Amino acid sequence: MELVIYLIHFLFLFFIFKSLIGLFQNNINTDSRDKHSEALEATKTPTIEKIFVKDFECNREIDKSKAYIIVNNEQEYYFCSWDCRNKYLLKHGQA
Repeated sequence: MELVIYLIHFLFLFFIFKSLIGLFQNNINTDSRDKHSEALEATKTPTIEKIFVKDFECNREIDKSKAYIIVNNEQEYYFCSWDCRNKYLLKHGQA
């Protein structure tokens, strides 16, 4: 009978100890995940807002970073394609 009581006490203490260890491990994992996600957020590059301009030849809106540009008398003219650029140059006698 004493052996049964001893086993019950042992199992009771074992499960309490195991539960406490599990709680601490979850806190440690959660903290490390939070720190890791904060570090990732800090290293992300900021999103750059696209600037749109109007094609001078066909009036299409295009991303400024992808546009073909002609500078004439300090005025910038943007084009969606090389063809639109060439049409502009032919019309204005600059080809």
